[in-house]
Amino acid sequence: MKISKFVFLFFFCLGFNLQASSNLNIEKVTTKKGFKFLFVENRDLPKVSLNISFKDAGYAYENADKQGLTWFTSLAIQEGAGKSDAKDFAKRLEGKGISLNFIADLEAFRVLLNTLSENLEDAVSLLGDVIMYPKVDHEGFNRALEKAKVNFNNLEKNPYFVAEKKMSMLLFKKHPYSKSEYGTLDTIMNITRDDVLAYVKRNFAKDNIVISVVGCTTKEEVSTLLDKYLSKLPLKRSKVEKIPIK
Repeated sequence: MKISKFVFLFFFCLGFNLQASSNLNIEKVTTKKGFKFLFVENRDLPKVSLNISFKDAGYAYENADKQGLTWFTSLAIQEGAGKSDAKDFAKRLEGKGISLNFIADLEAFRVLLNTLSENLEDAVSLLGDVIMYPKVDHEGFNRALEKAKVNFNNLEKNPYFVAEKKMSMLLFKKHPYSKSEYGTLDTIMNITRDDVLAYVKRNFAKDNIVISVVGCTTKEEVSTLLDKYLSKLPLKRSKVEKIPIK
């Protein structure tokens, strides 16, 4: 079975030794509503980890004047979802011991969810709210903007970040891979609430989603929850210009 780099990294980070575990059973599952996911059942602990990658949605695809949009979106969508504002949403996560993290990668937008098995349905429900119904109200947007400003103040003092940025520019020059995950403070200030909502609508869809699940659950339960809480994702993402090989 061919495993994408996103899925491989997911299993690796969870502590699975893919070379040593010859009996590791990785199942490829398709739900009734067409979601495909890789599944590993592990009963060692009553926990479940779910990884989502939206392909071709990373910061390498950003417009020059909006660089940092992918990363900024990862901040803004944490400011509430569905009918919950930021405070209520955080309280719902904390109350169930659910960890939900968002990562802006070079070529993908990633979502990492970790939860106790008994709270899996609550976790997937909250996940669905975030990626389909992010609140991103004006107060939440401004809070995300303030977080971004603080982040830039810290980054400017980080020699590793400065060196990495210069190295990327030297290695990749005008290639999309030379872009910075965080953009610049000026490009971040160009981003609007509508840009964030448009990014979500454009990039979070069924045809570019990669899902992997590991933990103390069953493939039947996961299938049911994905169909129940993610089925209203758009069928197809907007067309994207492919990154050149050279």
